[in-house]
Amino acid sequence: MNSASKLAQLRVKTDQELSLVIDHSLESALNLLDLAEPQCVRAEKACAEALKLLPKVEDPRERRRLKHKLVWVRESLERLSTAHESRVTVAYS
Repeated sequence: MNSASKLAQLRVKTDQELSLVIDHSLESALNLLDLAEPQCVRAEKACAEALKLLPKVEDPRERRRLKHKLVWVRESLERLSTAHESRVTVAYS
């Protein structure tokens, strides 16, 4: 096996591991959404980390899958934030 082939195999493995890191980060964000409101801050940080790492995923299909998941998590965060704001507004009315 030549060095170019070994390098290509290493890149594929690195890409797979990077995808796993991003996927786990987004899963953590989703799980945190189910917990108390302060956990949203941690979920937002997980999204920011995933967003920063996403361009480094070379496989277009995997990058697209993770991007869709990131959008879904962000939309969930936004819905939660909107619901929280509505509850606060009603509470102080």
